[in-house]
Amino acid sequence: MMGEALPTAAAILKAASKPSECEALLLEVMEYGTKNCDSIEKRSEQAGAVLRQVWEKSSDLEAALVNVFWLSSSMITTVGNTESTKSLVGIVHLVVQVKNRPSFWGKLQTNLPPTILEQVGLGSEQELLKKMKVHNTQVNYKQQKYSLLQEESEGYSKLISFLASKPDSRQLSDVARRKVLCLIGMFELDPNRVLDITWNVLESTLDISTLNLEEAMSKAPEVTPQLSRLIDIIQEFPSDKLQALVAFKVSTEKMSPVLLGTIAFLAARDLIQIGGLDQSFPNDVKAETREAYKLFWSNGRRQVKNISKLSLGSGTQEDERVAGISQHFDETIGMLKKNPILRVMLMLIHWGHWNKVKSLLPRIIWGDLCALMPKTFGDALCNDSSKKILPWKAAFVSSPGLTAPESNCSVEDFVPEKLDNVLNTFVEAIADPLSLTLRSGCMASHGVLYSQICRTAAAILEKHPARDSFSEGTIGFFRNFLLPSVCLFPSNPAVATELWAVLKHLPYSIRYQLYKQWTASDMRSFQDLELPVWSLESEAKASKEIRYLLKRLSRENVREMSRQIAKVAHSNPLTVFGTMLQQVESYDNLVDVMVESQRFVNPLGSDVLVYCLLNRFTAAPGGVDRSRLKEDGVNVSQWLQSLETFTGSFFTRFPHVELRGMICYLLRRLCDGEVMELGLLRTLLKVGGGFAFADYSPAASLSTSQLDGRAGWETLQRQTMSFGIEEEFSANAATRMHKLLDTDGLGVSILLLLAQVQARETYDLSGKKAKDLKRIGYLNDSSSSVRSILLDFLTSDDGKKDGSKENLPSFREVFEEYNLSVSNTWMFNKFLTGQGDTESMDGNTPSISDAIRLCDKVLAPSPSWSYISTELFDFFASNTLSDIYYPKEAYSSEISRVNKEVSRHKSRDRMGVEVALHAQQGNQRSDASEVNRLELVAKNLQRDSDAQKKHVNAVLDAMREKSKEFFCLTTAPKDTAVALLQSCTFPRSLQSPDDALYSAHFAFQLHAMDTPGFSTFSYLDELIPAITGSLFGCTEGEAANLAIFLWETWKVSNKWRYDEKSFEEDISNKACSGFLGQDGESKVMTHKEFGVLYSKWHAILGNTLLACLQSSEYMHTRAGLVVLARLCGVFPTRPKLGNKLLRILNQLQENESVRADIRASSAAYATMLLRTRDEGKWVEEDAGAAKARKEKDRTAAAKRKRKMKEQMQEMDRDSAKIAEGTGLNSGSRDRHDNRRQPRGHSNSRPERQSDRRRGPKRTNDEDNVESGEINGVGRGRQGSPSRRLPPSRDSGRDSRWARGESAADFSSRQGDRRPGSDSRHRDGGHDHDRGGAWKRDEGRPAFSDSRGKSGKRARPSSPQDDNDTRGERSKRARVDEGRDASPPRNRRRRNTRN
Repeated sequence: MMGEALPTAAAILKAASKPSECEALLLEVMEYGTKNCDSIEKRSEQAGAVLRQVWEKSSDLEAALVNVFWLSSSMITTVGNTESTKSLVGIVHLVVQVKNRPSFWGKLQTNLPPTILEQVGLGSEQELLKKMKVHNTQVNYKQQKYSLLQEESEGYSKLISFLASKPDSRQLSDVARRKVLCLIGMFELDPNRVLDITWNVLESTLDISTLNLEEAMSKAPEVTPQLSRLIDIIQEFPSDKLQALVAFKVSTEKMSPVLLGTIAFLAARDLIQIGGLDQSFPNDVKAETREAYKLFWSNGRRQVKNISKLSLGSGTQEDERVAGISQHFDETIGMLKKNPILRVMLMLIHWGHWNKVKSLLPRIIWGDLCALMPKTFGDALCNDSSKKILPWKAAFVSSPGLTAPESNCSVEDFVPEKLDNVLNTFVEAIADPLSLTLRSGCMASHGVLYSQICRTAAAILEKHPARDSFSEGTIGFFRNFLLPSVCLFPSNPAVATELWAVLKHLPYSIRYQLYKQWTASDMRSFQDLELPVWSLESEAKASKEIRYLLKRLSRENVREMSRQIAKVAHSNPLTVFGTMLQQVESYDNLVDVMVESQRFVNPLGSDVLVYCLLNRFTAAPGGVDRSRLKEDGVNVSQWLQSLETFTGSFFTRFPHVELRGMICYLLRRLCDGEVMELGLLRTLLKVGGGFAFADYSPAASLSTSQLDGRAGWETLQRQTMSFGIEEEFSANAATRMHKLLDTDGLGVSILLLLAQVQARETYDLSGKKAKDLKRIGYLNDSSSSVRSILLDFLTSDDGKKDGSKENLPSFREVFEEYNLSVSNTWMFNKFLTGQGDTESMDGNTPSISDAIRLCDKVLAPSPSWSYISTELFDFFASNTLSDIYYPKEAYSSEISRVNKEVSRHKSRDRMGVEVALHAQQGNQRSDASEVNRLELVAKNLQRDSDAQKKHVNAVLDAMREKSKEFFCLTTAPKDTAVALLQSCTFPRSLQSPDDALYSAHFAFQLHAMDTPGFSTFSYLDELIPAITGSLFGCTEGEAANLAIFLWETWKVSNKWRYDEKSFEEDISNKACSGFLGQDGESKVMTHKEFGVLYSKWHAILGNTLLACLQSSEYMHTRAGLVVLARLCGVFPTRPKLGNKLLRILNQLQENESVRADIRASSAAYATMLLRTRDEGKWVEEDAGAAKARKEKDRTAAAKRKRKMKEQMQEMDRDSAKIAEGTGLNSGSRDRHDNRRQPRGHSNSRPERQSDRRRGPKRTNDEDNVESGEINGVGRGRQGSPSRRLPPSRDSGRDSRWARGESAADFSSRQGDRRPGSDSRHRDGGHDHDRGGAWKRDEGRPAFSDSRGKSGKRARPSSPQDDNDTRGERSKRARVDEGRDASPPRNRRRRNTRN
């Protein structure tokens, strides 16, 4: 860099003998004086003074000064700095005034710009330009000849003869060049004219004059020896001369194919720079192209908007405006097609010289040209890419069954030594021209090229997989060209299949990124000119067509419509599936139909559908995050439930789709502490994995047979949980789900997160709005249920547990690093102890490995190890319910049921009856196949029964052998019981119903084995307070598990309390039956003492449950009801507590401020409690009191029967009065009845048809009364103020009355319910025969409304006491008043026609 010091004149003069050094110093002076700064004027004067001194003292530096002035002016003019220009003018002016040197001035006039010379005073700009032209003419064009007529003609003749002659193949190229130079020198020929003649000879040699432009573009001229000699000769001339000649010809001659072909021929050999010819052409290519494309885009946008628009007006003004725009657009396109430079560029592209042309225009202009002229520029670029792809295809793609074509290329010709980026190299070779053709849509006519690209890329990925080394250019090519181009091939599954052959090798994360940008977007993005118009149009048409098809889609035509849907989805899967999922979110009854409609969708469409599902789960269209809860803030939104159901059904129907992205999304949500999508995982495991039987939620609804069946193995669980109904699931889907969850430890990771999420949901310290307790309980129970299903699924016989075990952390890591509780840590035992492997039944007890044994004291509380041993802890943690309990009755019952089904089907088969099974699911099965299935089920049940019985006996034998070492102390039964509860049974019982049953059976097995150190009564004495205290701090699911635990325990205690013989058999002669007395000594428990202890437990449990029901907290009441419902039949056994419960339950039902689910549960439990009371389950109830209660109930039932009879008689009288008042006598009524009665039916009818359909709308309470959900008797006995409407006279046609059951008997059987819902019709005390069409089938409702729902006529309420008189009832408005007396059936028909 130049320094800031100004060189002196002496230094410059001293270096005058050295030209280079002198010019460097002079240049420093000029730079110092012209540098743009604050003191530029002062510096300019100093520099001018130095140069003035130098010029005054030495005239030999004239050439150096001219060179420095020229260089400085060139630099300053390029920058365009005004201040520096002024400084330069001032310095030159000072130097020019020193001496009168015309030669110096002339050199300055030749080298300096005219503007500077004019300011210096060396002439005007016009004069200088004129002199410059004269000078250039003398230098370049003036002939220095004496005899033009003789010498020039001879020279040019010989030159033309030589150029047109056929070259000798033995003649070297240098000889031709030397000969032309000799002719120029000998005859002093003008070089420019020689170049012009050579150009003309080249034009004639190319032989393009007889071709049109399209023919000239189709094939490049073949280079002959004569053309090679002409090219060598032209290369001898300066390039600027040739460039000037081309500019002159373009500006003066007509743009013929000969001229354009010659220019393209020379430009292809780098002899002409086409970029330098812009000024020679009349129009600006860039501006015209951009303007034309804007018109093209505007027209395309209007066409897309009009696809779904229905115009009812004439639109004359609009049509005129559109016509004007179209005319202007056509004119612009015509001008572009005639543009010479575009013709030359197009010719070069056709000849394979795209690399020489692409830099002449910006990429956006190239894209505009392809969009405006797809048949010219678009096809040219596609043809160029076709030529480039041929060697790649020959090297990688082989045709099966055919001999590979011979090719001189190999893979090494295109890739480096390390073949890690083969695909990237391939994409770089073809992506540049193809990406420019996207907006043109010309790929629609090059389907072969598109298929070749996909096949080559797929072959490269198969041979050289590079899952993590895709360059940005490769991803951009897939995103911006390969995927959008599929829309150009509508209804073409082959193209979509070719594309999927490439995409299936990419990771799902990359594929989903590509899908995310594979949409032209909605109408708001129409201002983006880079979007292809054809893509917008294709999406609009697909959206319109798929909506049309979905409107007509149904179960009946799903096969035909699915073909049409698949045709649309082949080219626009995002649009199609986005619309379909919107329909699914709104209408969940479309799930099965929508899934079935995907049968003809190709693999690419299925993968896109999974992405669309994931996109719908994450956010709604527009990026708005939707609420996953309903307005109550507790229940899951309808759209989320519908999507979960659709996902499970879709994966079951099409198990080949990849769901890794969906599982990773769930994993990410769990990491964030969000569990609202657990329903998705539950659905995938139940429907796709075939583990619906493992879902016990809600645990409170499990029946006794289901609980007993869960103690068996998988076949028994499947039969009992589904009540013998066959579960439809895909074995292939289950296998793929196993494989997916075993990959990279995804299943174990989800288990760990599910175990952690319970505490995160409960103790949420994020500072957000407080969550509803019901919601917290629901989320915790859901996570526990899903965790149990996932654990059973991963450890099932069909699963591959090796993959899961490899990714399983150690127990110490689980407990310390993942902060899991002891109960949550136990669930990982199944991976290590082999539980669930039904084939390894060698009789050996499963045990935890030595490494895990070291962590036992970490898992259990430290005080417990003083009373229980590690052997007890290991055995308890290593086994499950099916290891220590054999459900003999469940196996026998299911085997018997299945055998009966087999016999029934065989008997029907012998009778030749063809029956379709499961017709409601549309799955018709013959009897033969059903028999085979049932026989296989029976065989598996018998096999599992024998194997489990053997296994349980082996485990119990091993337990019996180790039981002597289970407890450390034998003198502290109470502390031992507390340690067992705290470390083992109680925390595990909270996990699931299976664990609750296991904990209960484990304790009684210890009792049965008379385990030393274990006291059964001390254990039970500690268990009851532990359970009752925890009811105020548990969720509904945990309460249900505790209820099962308590129910299984209380059954045994109840049997011991009221069956002294069983007590003596189970307790006598057992060391574990002892207990500590008040004096601290161990005693043997007697039956009387046990009764006292039982009464204490009964009181503790009863007081706790009463407190739960009376609590203002929802969770307390809910937990109490769950426990009471489970214990119904064994608790309560005392009438005092039972009556208290009935009173509190009635209060809950009548309190409108209580939640609806609490009121419904209270009513249901009240009915159950009354039934158990009537069945004698209240064992301690006094016999006299029970007899008096029954007598009172019978009296009340008879009274209600009489009142009901009076009501019916009153209704008959009122009906007769109404008929008389309207003028309808019995004859007219008979005529109406005869018209509606079937042939052969009796004319006498007890009532008109219209009487059955009158009455006010039924209320929810009436429905609950009729369905048995509300304890109507209990409420009536307590004097409930609720009133019920009278029964319908026509509702007497019920199966209960048909078998002759009296009202009193029926009321007694229903728990003293008032028979308001089903009353017997009376007409003179006789029942009428309803034969023919009027006879209702068994189990059918009294009548059905137009929507197919069963309904009954409203009834007047019965009097609550004897004070309710007929006069008070008559004040109530009649339901028949003000009604039309015409038959209601005809009236409904008239309304329908209206």
